[in-house]
Amino acid sequence: MSRVVMFELIARELLSKRPLSMEKLGDDEIGQILKRVKSRLDRKACSQVCKQWRRVDGITRDFLRVLDPQLMQQFLPSFRNLVCLEAQMDMCDRDAECIAENCPSLRVLNLNLSRWRRVKDPEYFSSYQGFRPLGDRSVVAIAESCKDLQHLSLRWRQGITDIGVSALAGSCRKLTHLDLGRCKKITDQSLEAISHLEFLEVLVLRNCSLITDAGVSLLASGVTNKCLRRLDLRECDQLTDSGALSLQQLGALQNVSLAECGPNITDVGGIGLAGAVNLRVLNLAWLINIGDESVICIALQCSDLEELNLRGCELVTGTGLRAFSGHQKLRSLNVSACSNIHSDDVDLTASACLSLQHLCLDRALKHWISAESIERLSSRKVEIEWLQ
Repeated sequence: MSRVVMFELIARELLSKRPLSMEKLGDDEIGQILKRVKSRLDRKACSQVCKQWRRVDGITRDFLRVLDPQLMQQFLPSFRNLVCLEAQMDMCDRDAECIAENCPSLRVLNLNLSRWRRVKDPEYFSSYQGFRPLGDRSVVAIAESCKDLQHLSLRWRQGITDIGVSALAGSCRKLTHLDLGRCKKITDQSLEAISHLEFLEVLVLRNCSLITDAGVSLLASGVTNKCLRRLDLRECDQLTDSGALSLQQLGALQNVSLAECGPNITDVGGIGLAGAVNLRVLNLAWLINIGDESVICIALQCSDLEELNLRGCELVTGTGLRAFSGHQKLRSLNVSACSNIHSDDVDLTASACLSLQHLCLDRALKHWISAESIERLSSRKVEIEWLQ
């Protein structure tokens, strides 16, 4: 039995004890039926029953995923009550303006869906022949229309500048999640505007290479210092120890990434970062001037830390690693590509850190760690991941 026929029968049974022609069903009754339909495939089948069902489906639908934004201007006016919209990256300003015109009730807007799921290099998207850029014009339109936005993802939009971000921060005051990763034209001016968002919990600024210590300091001194829980600054290579030191002012901060921020973050910044005592997730991968002093301070002061990534931190030795031997909450530890950490250091630390569940190690250590140690960790259900 097809889904369309099935929903016709369900409608008849729900709304009457006797056979009832579908034409007698009002919009309210159909809306009540659609509220009971949770599966996306089933909801699609409902919209195919007849024109009336398609229209009511559009009115009552609160979630939509768009796989071809170039067609959005044709069908989006039928979905004016959307709360959550996801769309593929291939979108121009006119497509985004269509969202602003037709979806004023949006709370979640994700424009990062990609048909190129296996492509790792984000630069591929901007060089792709059919890729259509999105810029400030449409971002300003969205900001002015969708004032209830809470979750907004605009990753890889290299046409967006401080103008668009300032408009968002000025109009969308309820934002809790903002992803501007790889928006390479935004500067510290954007961070000054963002620092006034009093509900912001997650901010992704990965590879926003124009951001400096001054911008991070603005975040740390704004109202965001009371609400920001996760901050992703990976690949922001203008940051120095001064920026890292500012992070301890973010009192609610639990998750921070400074991976690949370059050689200007040293133990001075690492020791200061340990002052963010509420940290649960910390990513310091490939910070080549972070060493044992930072790691020891983090182990002693960040008692709630659950995940630590030290991949490629070549100055970290067994002395720093062993500081986590008695840590009570550390669940995941990555010390791959740390050439000064040896098998004995790993064995002692992993054996004494009873909370550990996941361990990333250099493949070169695989033949140096004893079979007894591997078996002991396996008995505790510690997953070991061997990396190149």
